[in-house]
Amino acid sequence: MNKVLFLLIFLFSFVIFIFVQGGDYNGDTNNDYNSNAIRVYNLGTMYYHGLSSRPVDKKKACDLFERSFDLGYYEAAFNLAHCYRRGEGVEKDIDKAALLYRTAAENGVDEALTSLAVIYLNEEGFEENSREGIDILFERVDEGDEYAAFHLGNEYYAGRHVEKDYYEAINYYKLAANEGHSLSISILYLIYSKGIYGQNVDMDKSRYYSNLFCGVEKIKGDGWTIEFALAGAYKYGWGVDVDLEKYEELIREHESKENGEC
Repeated sequence: MNKVLFLLIFLFSFVIFIFVQGGDYNGDTNNDYNSNAIRVYNLGTMYYHGLSSRPVDKKKACDLFERSFDLGYYEAAFNLAHCYRRGEGVEKDIDKAALLYRTAAENGVDEALTSLAVIYLNEEGFEENSREGIDILFERVDEGDEYAAFHLGNEYYAGRHVEKDYYEAINYYKLAANEGHSLSISILYLIYSKGIYGQNVDMDKSRYYSNLFCGVEKIKGDGWTIEFALAGAYKYGWGVDVDLEKYEELIREHESKENGEC
């Protein structure tokens, strides 16, 4: 009798475990989805980027990030915040993105602080947080975060929340470039090839940053050209003024290049 009772308790516990972990998800196998928080997160990453023979499906990816976060994985909160900030797979919600970034940061995901600072400095409704945003970027640069250095470069270029200073902008872009930040490298290439930011045209430095960009992108393998990187800069006003005509011109140049050209 005791053995029967033990078996029944064991079976009941096993069923509850399976239920809590989650069942089949829109056709995925149980091995995909009946797993711990990290495996659910990894599955979400596959759908977000279209990896491991899975199609790009931002909605499914964000659903999986949310489930992983519910299971206690704070890296998933960071990625879920990206979903809400960009409006990918979910309705865009900057307030929710900011809350998720802060939650992730408070639970050990340090890079989420940089993303939170970017919201404070760029999104409507967060003007009173702009000083905190700048302070966060300075702290993150001290910790070696190239993304924070890039965004501080943008701030010194634009002079929005700090005093405009091209010299400081260049210094922060160089810090980011030294860590392999492609956008910063492309902006430095532009500075020295065009003689902007109060600099003289310097083709040696221009070639240096062009070659550095190619070397970094060969390692990353994401298919970026320097034209593609600069197109993003002109579209969003990173280190240059917004110029959508220039953006479109650079995208055409990017698309005209052979696969593998940088």
